[in-house]
Amino acid sequence: MLADDLPDDIVPLLEWFEEYYIGRKNRRKVGRRSPQFPPEIWNLYQRVLTIQNRTNNHAEAANIRLNIQMGVTNPTIW
Repeated sequence: MLADDLPDDIVPLLEWFEEYYIGRKNRRKVGRRSPQFPPEIWNLYQRVLTIQNRTNNHAEAANIRLNIQMGVTNPTIW
């Protein structure tokens, strides 16, 4: 219903949101495909209860340390 009333320049944003967070409609317009980020991972409540990381900051920090040690920002295997 919302898509019918949106201006044309907002439609790409709606399509992006639909692709990643809602799931695109099937070809027959009955049902939807699975979104890339399903609603189960939107909420961090369970991660907080089990004391798990809520971000990937630890991975980013490790990447920064590795780059500093190698002296380059985008190291390659060569």
